[in-house]
Amino acid sequence: MDMPANSADMHKHVFYAMSRCLYFDGIPSQKYSNVLSCLQAKVRTFRKGEIIFRFHQQSNYAGIVVTGMVQQNIYDDCGKPIMYNQLTTGGSFGAELSCSPEAKSLTEILCTTDCSVLFCNFANVLSTGQKPCQYRQLVASNLLRDFATQVMQLNLRL
Repeated sequence: MDMPANSADMHKHVFYAMSRCLYFDGIPSQKYSNVLSCLQAKVRTFRKGEIIFRFHQQSNYAGIVVTGMVQQNIYDDCGKPIMYNQLTTGGSFGAELSCSPEAKSLTEILCTTDCSVLFCNFANVLSTGQKPCQYRQLVASNLLRDFATQVMQLNLRL
C-alpha cells in the first residue's frame, strides 16, 4: 500500500526514522517536510515475508525503514541466501541504486516483520537540473559520508 510521506498516521514515525538516519543528519526536524518533497518521498507498507528489493533489481528510490525490521541478503555461489544485515527504524538501503540508475541491486531486501518504508529519490540531490532544495548539499554530503563508511566496512570484511 502506498501512502504519502506526510499522511497523518505516518508523520510522527517518518520524522522519527529520519532523525535516526545519517542521510538527514544536521537538518532541523521542522524542515523534514521540505526535504521529503525535494526527494519525492513516499511511504509503502509491507507484510512479513514480502520482498522489497529483489536481487538485480533496478530502482530510482532508496529505502529507509520507518517501522518494523528488514534483512539484507546476499547470495552465495550456489544461489543460497545469506543474511548480510538487519535494519530497523532509520536503517537505510538502496541509496547506491538511487544515485546510479543503471546499477542493479547486489542484495535482496526482505521484511522480517510487518514494516513501513520511506522511499526517497536521492538522485534529485545530485542532479543539477532539479529545482533547488535548501538542504540538498547537506543530504549529498551525508550520502557521501555513508558510502565511504560502507566501503571501509566492506574492506574490513574482505
